[in-house]
Amino acid sequence: GSKMDEQFGYIAFRDYMFEVVLTDQRFYAAAVNIVATIPGGGATTVSWKNAPTRYDSYRNRLVRKAGSTAPSSPTDGTVLTLASVFATSYADTPGAGTFTYGLFVSYDETNPTPSADQRTSPVASRTVVVT
Repeated sequence: GSKMDEQFGYIAFRDYMFEVVLTDQRFYAAAVNIVATIPGGGATTVSWKNAPTRYDSYRNRLVRKAGSTAPSSPTDGTVLTLASVFATSYADTPGAGTFTYGLFVSYDETNPTPSADQRTSPVASRTVVVT
């Protein structure tokens, strides 16, 4: 709207309404759709869909653990080196046996450019029987 002011002339104004959704619970999104293909010969390829990128997204961390129990942390098993920080697959040759792969997403809430594993998502896991 607008109105006439004797001292300043016409004054324009507008009303705005803001809506904000807040929480006191931190949330760290995990990767999803983790799958494995098993071509044989002691090899497997694990792939996944990355969590949505946020301001504090730092990197993916993949862990392999013998057996059918998922890794409970990013250091609970053999830490595998991914091709890039947000890779979406990993080709592995662990040999024959049962293995569970756990993918963790790391977040860094305090550095302007994420550079530390400060927070970790819940694990996304897949158990495979490699032949």
